[in-house]
Amino acid sequence: MRTVVVPRAAWRLVARQLGALRRKLSSRVLGSQLDTTSERYRQGLVSYRALEEEYQRLIESAKDAGGPRARERHTSRGKLLARERIAALIDPGSPFLELSAFAGAGQYTYPSAQSDDS
Repeated sequence: MRTVVVPRAAWRLVARQLGALRRKLSSRVLGSQLDTTSERYRQGLVSYRALEEEYQRLIESAKDAGGPRARERHTSRGKLLARERIAALIDPGSPFLELSAFAGAGQYTYPSAQSDDS
């Protein structure tokens, strides 16, 4: 096998062309014209914060696990609640994203959706 020596100038040319290609293919940052001092922005922010508070209230309600009576019945059987089981499975401080925190919310107002032990 024969060794080929490539001049340094050729490497520079290839590197320059690769850099130009990388810049051409890279994504561009979109500009924004958001005016955070406008009245419309402030109204939207107030509305968003109200929705965020309602969301946090609903999350806390979901964490209540059906209320004190349901929690007592579940734990009296020696069972862990779902969030307690997850906390026992993952390492402390590990990130955890709960999906479907509201699954089944409001379903138990309909008789056909209740379980037999309700």
